[in-house]
Amino acid sequence: MVNQLWRCNLGNCPYCWVNQIVRTNPELYSVPDRSAHEWTKALNAQDPAVFDFVGGEPFVFPGFVDELVALDEKHRFAITSNLHALPAIEDFARTVPVHKVAHFTGSYHPSGRLDVDEFAYRLNLVKGHGISVSVNIIRHSSIPNADELAADFRERGFQALVSPYEHPPDLETLSDSELTCQAGLTHYVINNNGDVYPCLSWFRYSKRKERLMGNIFDGSFRKYKTRQSCRLRCEMKYVVDQSNSMIQDLEIRSV
Repeated sequence: MVNQLWRCNLGNCPYCWVNQIVRTNPELYSVPDRSAHEWTKALNAQDPAVFDFVGGEPFVFPGFVDELVALDEKHRFAITSNLHALPAIEDFARTVPVHKVAHFTGSYHPSGRLDVDEFAYRLNLVKGHGISVSVNIIRHSSIPNADELAADFRERGFQALVSPYEHPPDLETLSDSELTCQAGLTHYVINNNGDVYPCLSWFRYSKRKERLMGNIFDGSFRKYKTRQSCRLRCEMKYVVDQSNSMIQDLEIRSV
């Protein structure tokens, strides 16, 4: 997971963990973004990977599409976008080689400026170039019609998922159960300053520095050599639907 920036072109969505964890923390939010050229160089130096660009809103990052084009052929990538930055998305659909794109997720926010018709139109711009797409909606009290929205998108031919709301403060209470997984071996999360953490749960945890794995810009990042264990209230174990493919990849087990 790659978070090149924490800025977004939407407002204060009540279910947004970035608002709750990053934008309230000067240690995280005051760090300047690196340039697209720096990111391209740093990511191309990594072992072959599928980079999942999230954030913030990836398409408001200056030079984002050029960066994707410049990614080495050994890499593929996925993107999660709210689809509001239409010119950049149109540029992406025209420019980026389809074989590099693993998946494109449209994150639908009813509080945004796009109704379902316009959102579907923009997602079809991407889908029309042969790219695999889906829609994600958060199950939150501010979106009481999440299931109906998902059904509407399915009727329009999209795969649509209603994801559970992940309550950030829950991470601060450690579990009695110890878990072990592949995080840090096959999965990791990169902050906008290049710092690397084994998973999103550890990045969201207030004591994240305990599992800092180095930095991709200064060359200090090193993957783990063995599975690690922890007692975090892991969203992938305790919150997310256990049919999620990432859970299978992480191989989460109780110790």
